[in-house]
Amino acid sequence: KNTGVKWCQSCNAKRLEAEFPNWTSDNKELDRFLRETQLTARCWQEVFEWIPYANITEVEEVGRGGYGIVYKSKWEGGCIIKWISKEKKWERWGTEYVALKSLNGEFSDFMHE
Repeated sequence: KNTGVKWCQSCNAKRLEAEFPNWTSDNKELDRFLRETQLTARCWQEVFEWIPYANITEVEEVGRGGYGIVYKSKWEGGCIIKWISKEKKWERWGTEYVALKSLNGEFSDFMHE
């Protein structure tokens, strides 16, 4: 059943879950949060992804706060938009600018910032 434009929540949840063994942030709490958003996403805009550092370029510091440092960077490839059935792969937005944040302390502290 489609829950968004070209987005089948139950189908894409299974596809995303199949990829769980292929990535980790090395932070159990963060991984749990990312995976939960992927399993419950009703459209592509609700999917949070772990971005491998190899896919990040042009990192530039833009600010510091109590919980870490904020950076601006380019995400090569970009976020998931939809599943391409014929090719059995995700279509991605393409290179885009994103905000990155280092975590000083616990993930739960960061989520309440």
